[in-house]
Amino acid sequence: MYGCFFMFDIIAGLKVKEQEFTYKDTISASEAFISSTTKHVLPVSTLDNNIIANGKPGKITSQVAKLYKQYIANQIILNNVA
Repeated sequence: MYGCFFMFDIIAGLKVKEQEFTYKDTISASEAFISSTTKHVLPVSTLDNNIIANGKPGKITSQVAKLYKQYIANQIILNNVA
């Protein structure tokens, strides 16, 4: 899953950058999500009772979730063809 986010940089023009972040960075973010193989892209709306942005998934989170869903569908197709 890790590598596909860098493909999104190319495909959708999203600016993907890996860096460390602090708790303060997270609660002051305009949006946040976590990702994993089993949960895919999961929006984070609160952290320790602090609402992130407006408490709803943001535009980038929604776009990344859609791109990841398409990526998984393509991988399934490719693996079934091979």
